[in-house]
Amino acid sequence: MTLATAAMHVRSNRGKIRGSAHRAPDDRNAASPLALVRSQGPGTGRGRPGQGEGALSGVETPESDPDRALVERAQAELPYGTTAYNELVRRHTARVYGRAQRILRSSADAEEATQDVFLSVFRNLPRFRFEKPFVHWLNTVTLNACRMVLRRRAAEQRRRAAYRDQAPPPPERPDPPDAGLRKLVTELLDTLDPGTRVPMIMRFVEGYSFPEIAEQLEISESAAKMRIARGSKKLRELYEERVRGEKRLVDAKD
Repeated sequence: MTLATAAMHVRSNRGKIRGSAHRAPDDRNAASPLALVRSQGPGTGRGRPGQGEGALSGVETPESDPDRALVERAQAELPYGTTAYNELVRRHTARVYGRAQRILRSSADAEEATQDVFLSVFRNLPRFRFEKPFVHWLNTVTLNACRMVLRRRAAEQRRRAAYRDQAPPPPERPDPPDAGLRKLVTELLDTLDPGTRVPMIMRFVEGYSFPEIAEQLEISESAAKMRIARGSKKLRELYEERVRGEKRLVDAKD
């Protein structure tokens, strides 16, 4: 077996993993940009992904880790045997893809990140030690993969901007009713740097606590709070600036 095993499993399960990504609820009464950020992703309870997509409920210690036996089998088999590893891929593909899609907001990028995650798992699982539950480690690997995709995306956007054709863009299709505000907040959220955007999504979309965000991003709790406070302030400022700009345009026409 080779590293292509992980990529093959992701490709063969595209329909399943896409089907597992729930649509964001239609919050027509959202009064602030942060309220809409919270509504961008699925969740149960405090807004975390539901069981099967990466919830950590019931997985508090390595001893209670439901993946432990399977992980130990995979560690014993790799790299020449992949039966247990393949089962880990099948068990966790939906949760990894769902989280990547919430962060990256692109099915293609989420698939790319999911493949990167399981390639990393293939390479590094033999060295994994049960200091934390397996799903905690998997979440960290997923965040790192998403950050890499965001960096590649930013680099590609810079290259395209440097050689962009000067022809006028084609006319845009009108947005469906009540979609304008949600689209605006999503665009503003995408303007934040990855170091701020990722913890914002973890806090307001996935519902993680500050200690959990700090642990998964490998930063201090105070740093996590500062990033989210800075992101909230920036998002609010961008939102208010956009609203004022649109109001000026309306007043000018009158």
